[in-house]
Amino acid sequence: MIQALDAELADPTLYEKSPAKAAQKAKERSDAVDKLAHAEEQWLELSSEYEEAMAI
Repeated sequence: MIQALDAELADPTLYEKSPAKAAQKAKERSDAVDKLAHAEEQWLELSSEYEEAMAI
């Protein structure tokens, strides 16, 4: 999803033809990056908990 948004945002004509759409796509990308970061944090936390439980 982030790669697709990056590809869309890389098109300079998007900003000229539809600045509102460009802004929306930029927001969607930001939201996707935030969700990915949150998911990675959860994964690391749960992986750590799993490793601790398995060590017992």
